[in-house]
Amino acid sequence: MAKRTQSWVKVNAQVDRGVVALIEALNAVPGLRTMESCETDGDEAWVCFDAGAASWNQLGEIVFGWLGPKLIDAFGNQVHIEMKLTNGIVIAEMTVHKSVIAVVSRAIRQLAASRNG
Repeated sequence: MAKRTQSWVKVNAQVDRGVVALIEALNAVPGLRTMESCETDGDEAWVCFDAGAASWNQLGEIVFGWLGPKLIDAFGNQVHIEMKLTNGIVIAEMTVHKSVIAVVSRAIRQLAASRNG
């Protein structure tokens, strides 16, 4: 059987309505790829993302060197981001208090636009 190479592409998928803006905003950040999400029944929504084919340190630079500090400065404990190694891949998980999803999403889009700049 011939081995084929594959590439990552962003596709349309059904997600919980409450996290749509957050997922779209994260997908606007160059190098990020959202993977899973959940609106949850509690006060927070959750999104898992990685840096695609990029190395773990590139994801770390986005999370700890750029995006994370700016969001934490602006929104304090209403936004939480962590990175971890699971099933052999490095991922980041972001939880956002539902009351600020809209403004956090706008902030991420603005940051992404300035990074594309």
